Amino acid sequence: MTVAELKEAIEQLNVEERAQLEALLHPYGPDEWDKQMEADFSSTGDLAWLVDEVDEDIKAGKLQDMP
Repeated sequence: MTVAELKEAIEQLNVEERAQLEALLHPYGPDEWDKQMEADFSSTGDLAWLVDEVDEDIKAGKLQDMP
């Protein structure tokens, strides 16, 4: 089966079946990528400055809704 065929088959699944597929593909919860992202964006992580900058922009009213 090709990736295109898999994608088409997945699009035919109902919500419950998609949830079952998700659980099958990711049975152990957050993977290493997720854990690293959480660590990077935590208050002591390498990207904490970015979160602070966004928070400041929100407080200053600098953000706009996307069209």
